Amino acid sequence: MSFVNLNKRFLFKFLSLFSVVRGYNVLFIIIAQFISSIYILSENNNFCEVVFDINIWLIIFSSAFSISAGYIINNVFDSEKDLINRPLKTTLEKEISGRTKLTVYVFLNVVTLILAFLVSLKALELKIMSCHH
Repeated sequence: MSFVNLNKRFLFKFLSLFSVVRGYNVLFIIIAQFISSIYILSENNNFCEVVFDINIWLIIFSSAFSISAGYIINNVFDSEKDLINRPLKTTLEKEISGRTKLTVYVFLNVVTLILAFLVSLKALELKIMSCHH
């Protein structure tokens, strides 16, 4: 297989996975959360502090991965209904095997838990520091 064909195949698989996780919806959610955090959290803070706050990014990506995992598991269980309601989209999504979908689902959930754990550690650390002062 030539390099060009391999790249086309990879791109097609990537677009298929993007369709399964409804990447366009997730992208809008990421943008909405980011904009919301700027307008809600930057009232008393410096704008740059909010934009460069690692906890904001951890929360945003944690929720994006969790939502993506939810879309994947929905796709796995509703594939027969989707074939009737959205035949073209379902044909594209069939490029990704059920095993791959479940593997990505588990991976995204594990990453979500790790990111959420990191944020909760930071929150616990801030709570403990505020109690000592």
